[in-house]
Amino acid sequence: MAKNTATRNGYTYKKISRTVGHTLNENGIEIPVEKIFYGKTIKECEQKYQDYLRKMNLGITTEKQYFGIV
Repeated sequence: MAKNTATRNGYTYKKISRTVGHTLNENGIEIPVEKIFYGKTIKECEQKYQDYLRKMNLGITTEKQYFGIV
């Protein structure tokens, strides 16, 4: 559970890194997928993480989908 600060565009933000899933690499070994959440406070970062988990459990994806061309 890493808690750091990051500077983006001249502003200082808090950031946390969380494991959101696992995937297989080319050798068939399962590796964790980590996602970084940014916010003004650690509590805001945790809230964004909880919102992300809630959306993933509901089946809402954050990936771009293209319709019409397959």
